[in-house]
Amino acid sequence: MGFPTKNQRRQFFKVLTKKEKISFLTLLFLFFSSFLFILINFYFKNTEIRPRQGGTYIEGVVGSPRFINPIYAETSDVDRDLVQLIFSGLMKYDGEGKIIPDLAKEYKILEDGK
Repeated sequence: MGFPTKNQRRQFFKVLTKKEKISFLTLLFLFFSSFLFILINFYFKNTEIRPRQGGTYIEGVVGSPRFINPIYAETSDVDRDLVQLIFSGLMKYDGEGKIIPDLAKEYKILEDGK
């Protein structure tokens, strides 16, 4: 008992009734779609998406900048976005909302709160 020959495989659909053909094709479709779902699920669970090192960062803005100066940056959204990209501050917020040093190496708060 071996695999069916090429001629026997050609005769397969001729032997089936219409109901059997529909059932067979439905089960075949379900098999391949389940297999594809398992492969995609495996891929996403076992890969880590990381940005590539280097390259060019491009940010689009609506409008044109007037003042690329941190002092005047609050006048428009375009200026504020550019200033945040170009200039660093003494302090910045981390992901948890805590203040951490940016350009400053360290800081201390005096007893009188200054």
